[in-house]
Parts: sequence; C-alpha cells; structure tokens
Amino acid sequence: MSKIDQHDHNRITEDGAEAVALALAHRHRAWRIVRRMQRRERADWLLEDARGNEIALEVSGVDRGNIAGRLSEKLKQVAKNADIDQRWASVVGFEEPAVALRSNGGY
Repeated sequence: MSKIDQHDHNRITEDGAEAVALALAHRHRAWRIVRRMQRRERADWLLEDARGNEIALEVSGVDRGNIAGRLSEKLKQVAKNADIDQRWASVVGFEEPAVALRSNGGY
C-alpha cells in the first residue's frame, strides 16, 4: 500500500474545505469563529460578525466536478437552522480550484 493510499481522502477534502472557507469568511467578511456546531444544528461552524450577529456556516468540499450543485444542497441544509441570525454555505472545489461563499438570505 502506497503512502497516498493510506490517507483518508474524505477527511482531506473536508478539512481542506473548512480551512479555505474559514479563511475566506474571516478575510472577506471579518467573521470570527465562536465554536464548531453539533450535527443536529445543521451547520458546521457558528461564527460572529462585528455587530455580534450569529452566523451558521455549512462547509463542503468536492474533489471532482462542479461546486454549484453542492452549494445548492448546502444552502437548503443550513436554511433549516432557524435559531441563527444569518445562514451561509461555502463549497470548495479542488479539481478545478474554486470556492463559493453564499448566504441563504439577503445579507
């Protein structure tokens, strides 16, 4: 078994997507991380903006293919989180480098 075969490709994609999405959210929206959310909360991260508004961020990564379909799925998922001020999703593509950060509302 080669060293590359020993890696968990799902974990690599997920961890990479989270790193890129969180850096993007901080750089372009100035959000800060509050905590990782629980599975039942329908998002990965609870963030906060400068005004103290809470943001639920759902993150996904795709190692192959287009990110548009996955982004649509993730926006639907995070929309179910009713207890948060803003709901956002981010999808990172690795085959053809791309990233999207979109809100599920008019933010």
